[in-house]
Amino acid sequence: MEKKLIERNLKFDQKYIYLEIIRGSVLDGQFTYCENCGKLITNMVKVVNQATKRIYYIGTDCAETLSKAKCLYNNGYSTDFYVDIYSYNKTARFVTELNKGKRYECENDSTCFVQTDKGKRIDCFIGDLKKFFPNYIQFVNSKRNLE
Repeated sequence: MEKKLIERNLKFDQKYIYLEIIRGSVLDGQFTYCENCGKLITNMVKVVNQATKRIYYIGTDCAETLSKAKCLYNNGYSTDFYVDIYSYNKTARFVTELNKGKRYECENDSTCFVQTDKGKRIDCFIGDLKKFFPNYIQFVNSKRNLE
């Protein structure tokens, strides 16, 4: 059974262009309220209304809803919402393990990995770490001089 799509402030009859994912932090005061549903969010998706050019900051769940409603489009350049959200989630899992004190290893100048408690390997691209969790790149670079 497919989840019912609920229309909120951003209407399904409009076209929105995906611009980027921005990771915030409640501790650092980097959060806002989703302009679609009103929930407090730290992981923000920046979209622009194609007709009005107004920029909105919405949560990742609302962005997925807009995408499923076929009103969220990629910007035609190098970014893609589903690629970015996949990369973001994978990098977030890597950072979660770092926060638990896990040791990581870097295979080359572009990829690091960590093992979970259950022995699962989580890979992380250095570029994604720079993009989504820039404060952790210094942590990783303290072990290896990658920049």
